[in-house]
Amino acid sequence: MASQDTISGYVVDTVGNPISYVSVYLKSHPASGVASDGNGKFSLIIDRNKFLADDVIFSFIGMKTLEIPVSKLLSAEYWKIVMKEQPILLDNVIVSRKISKKETKKLKISALKNFEKQLLKDFPNRNTSYPVVSIYFGGQDNRQLAKHEIIGFVDEYFKDDLDSINVRVSKVKENFSLEVDSAYSLFDQIATEKSKKSKKMKYNSRTIDERALKMHKFLWGGYTGNILDLINTDKLNRWSYVLVGDDGVLSYTDKTNYLGIVKMELNIDFYVNPSNFQIRKIAQSMVGEAHIPFGYKLSKEELQLINTLQIGVDTLDKYKVRHLYGDVKRNVIFQNVDGKMFIKEKNLKVKGTIIDNKKRKLNYNADAKVNVVGTPKIF
Repeated sequence: MASQDTISGYVVDTVGNPISYVSVYLKSHPASGVASDGNGKFSLIIDRNKFLADDVIFSFIGMKTLEIPVSKLLSAEYWKIVMKEQPILLDNVIVSRKISKKETKKLKISALKNFEKQLLKDFPNRNTSYPVVSIYFGGQDNRQLAKHEIIGFVDEYFKDDLDSINVRVSKVKENFSLEVDSAYSLFDQIATEKSKKSKKMKYNSRTIDERALKMHKFLWGGYTGNILDLINTDKLNRWSYVLVGDDGVLSYTDKTNYLGIVKMELNIDFYVNPSNFQIRKIAQSMVGEAHIPFGYKLSKEELQLINTLQIGVDTLDKYKVRHLYGDVKRNVIFQNVDGKMFIKEKNLKVKGTIIDNKKRKLNYNADAKVNVVGTPKIF
C-alpha cells in the first residue's frame, strides 16, 4: 500500500530572493518532478515506501545543483532551500573529438541511413511549445559585463512546408555593469553620457527589447526538425562512426579555405543510441577566421552588441572590421517524454577577436544556456 508524503518549501538565492522554475525531482524518477512557482515555493508528493532511500534534486541554470536525501527532507514539514550561483561551464559538456577507429564505407552508409530514418520518425513536422529559461552572459577579456535572462516559452511552428520560431516572454531579468551602461549597451541606443566605472551589477526589469528577443531566438537555433539539414552525405569521407561508451557517435568534419581570406573548420558529433540510432546529443564546434582587405562595415545594431570600444554615433559610418577570429561551441541535449523526443537543453560558448581598420582590438566572450523547465506540449 502506498504511503504518500509531501516535501514542501521554497527556494531562494544567497541574498534571499525567491527563484522561480527550479526543477525539483527524485533522482531515480525525474519524470515525477515539479517546478517552483513565482514565489519560489514547491510541493513534491512521494511514496515513502518506494523512495525513502532516494535523493531529491534541485536544479536551475546558473545555480549549483543540490542533492538532498529524501529521509532528511521528510524530517521537517517545510524547508528553506538556498541555492548558490555557479557559472555555466560548458567545457564540461563539450566532447573531445579523439576518434581513432576506422570504419568501413558500408558501415558508415548503414549508420547514416538508420540515423536519418530514426530522425524522421522522432521529429515529424509538428507544432511544439517548450517552457524555457534562457540565459545569456556577455563580456570582454573573460569579464562578465552583462547578463540577460528570460522565462517563457519557445513555440515551434510548421505549416505548408515552412517552419518558424516564436518566443513568448513571461519575465525578464537584466544585469549590466555600470561600465556597460555607459559604453556597451546591449539593448538600448548607444549611450551619450558616461558614468563612473564600477564592477557592481545593477538590476533592471522591463519589457523585453526586440533585439534581445532576436538574441534568445538565435540561442534556440531554429526548428528542431531541421536537424536533418546537418546531415550532409555528399562526401562520405568526412563521416565516421564509432562506439564511445554506451553511445554511438556519428561525426562530420569539414574544412574550408577560400583564398586565405576565409578559413573555417566545422566538427559535428551526433550521439545516438547504437541499437536504434535515436539521437541523444549534438556537440558542434566551429573555428574560423576572416581577413577582409577593404574592411566590413557593421550595422548600427551589430555595433551596439560589441561597443566596448566606445565608438560614438558620429563615427559609426567610418567603423570597419578588418579581421575576425571566432571559436563557437554549441550543444543540444534531447529527452524522451512518454515515447516522444524533445529538446531538454541547449548551450552555447563563444570566444573571439575583432580587429578594426584602426587596429583596435576587441576580445569578446559569451556563454548562454536554454533549459526546458517543464513538459513540452504538441499543439
